[in-house]
Amino acid sequence: MRSGLPNAIRVANEMEARGHKLKAIRLDSGDLANLSKRARALLDSAKLHYVQIVVSNQLDEILISSLIQQGAPIDAFGIGTRLFNCLSLSGFTGYLQAKRCRRPAYDKVIGQLREDNTARQEKSDALF
Repeated sequence: MRSGLPNAIRVANEMEARGHKLKAIRLDSGDLANLSKRARALLDSAKLHYVQIVVSNQLDEILISSLIQQGAPIDAFGIGTRLFNCLSLSGFTGYLQAKRCRRPAYDKVIGQLREDNTARQEKSDALF
């Protein structure tokens, strides 16, 4: 908040002078509810009401619900890892495995991914 947001406000003002508008800022760590409220207040005081606030940082449905209940002025949620992972199950590792493979090993990696995902699904089904 000490350097990032003031810099974003300065850049937004420079963009407006050139006929453009800053779309959004992103908050990625800390108390996202409090930070988003403070950021919205600073953006509004700088007459940047149109700048959206995007948050990320291991977000899941529980944290998003909490942020909404706290009245956090957040316009978008960046969901990555938790989109594919259930906290009680192991992580989705397909991306890293596939990234490391070359074409000759492709079928082997894809087959392993299918086996891993089938095992995860069976484990998940057993939980519910």
